[in-house]
Amino acid sequence: MKKIFVIISFLFCIFSNTFCEEIDFDETIAFIEPENSSKTNGTKIKIRTKTPNTFVIINGNLQGKSPITIKNLIPGFYILTLKNLKKESTYEIEIHKDRFDEYYFEF
Repeated sequence: MKKIFVIISFLFCIFSNTFCEEIDFDETIAFIEPENSSKTNGTKIKIRTKTPNTFVIINGNLQGKSPITIKNLIPGFYILTLKNLKKESTYEIEIHKDRFDEYYFEF
């Protein structure tokens, strides 16, 4: 998924005549491991933040506010964005089949 993101971004830069040499995609989005993980039937994740009511966005789609449990995601890599009135942070997470992953962010 990360390679596809880089390729699409590169092609966008070429076709939009944007100077993109200084973008370091490895530093732009950090890969985050879950705080806790357990086996479950199906797929679900829980997102908690230090600041309640932080917006949780996955692959550009608003999921709700933290704390939130999201079920039935297809296993794979996702872009997770946390956003409130003061800041925004973006992370990459991996969703695994038949696992319940819990993430906590000092956000």
